[in-house]
Amino acid sequence: MAPEEVINYLIVHELCHLKVPNHSSAFWQMVGIYVPNFKACRNWLKVNGSLISKAL
Repeated sequence: MAPEEVINYLIVHELCHLKVPNHSSAFWQMVGIYVPNFKACRNWLKVNGSLISKAL
């Protein structure tokens, strides 16, 4: 399964869409407030995301 920080990032990502419904710079600034290392989390998902899909 994914590391806790990646799961937290996913939750924050989706919650931020309640305020900003796109992936604009304002959206990523908001995500960054709550998950300062969101770029590392995104990278983890790019590398390992398919493994999670297979596990489900």
